[in-house]
Amino acid sequence: MFQPKLRLISYKITKPSGLVVHIPVQLNERGLANGLENPSQSSEFIGENCQACDQYHQGCKAERAIAPVVDSFAVLHSTDEVSADVDTEGRTIAVKSPAPRVLASLMGLLMASSGCPRLIPFRAMALFHQPFATAEENVVRAAGFWLMRSSSQGTLVDNPYEALQEAWEMLEDVNRHVSEKLLTRCSTDVSSNGIAYLDVLAKIGTFGLESALEVLHPAFSARTH
Repeated sequence: MFQPKLRLISYKITKPSGLVVHIPVQLNERGLANGLENPSQSSEFIGENCQACDQYHQGCKAERAIAPVVDSFAVLHSTDEVSADVDTEGRTIAVKSPAPRVLASLMGLLMASSGCPRLIPFRAMALFHQPFATAEENVVRAAGFWLMRSSSQGTLVDNPYEALQEAWEMLEDVNRHVSEKLLTRCSTDVSSNGIAYLDVLAKIGTFGLESALEVLHPAFSARTH
């Protein structure tokens, strides 16, 4: 049974030096991280662009959420491999991967749960975070969550995915905005490449839904041969 509850997602990252970094992310039932209050209607103001949101909210919520993580990766380079163990809902997912891929997975979780009003469509995905998901997996998960969101809000239309594509495009805007801010914060390329990895996933989401539906059509069919 689904019950409103706090969810704890814990990243344990081992750097090439052997240094271990623990990053726990606790989400409330609204998908907001680490003690963030439930946003009021005014705090969910969505400007026409990220600069307008920054001015209204006195800073970028997504950038503030990932800043400590970016700082902890500042000494690494994109070619460095790190080990990551992610504990979530009774499962542990372990990978050894280039630092940008691990950072991208963590940044995606933190940005979606940061309270950024432009990323509200992806907040529920944070509650059921799937570390290191492929682009195809993200497209399918986003489509499923979007249909549930539309149904719960009574906004299902003939083409419900049109608005989802707009949400992906807004995510691309946020990625670009955060990436520009990171350039002044980090002297190595690992953080900017982490954002670039997220941006690739967003672009695939924008253009990949139609192809995903084509690929999945045989599996949806009632035919068995």
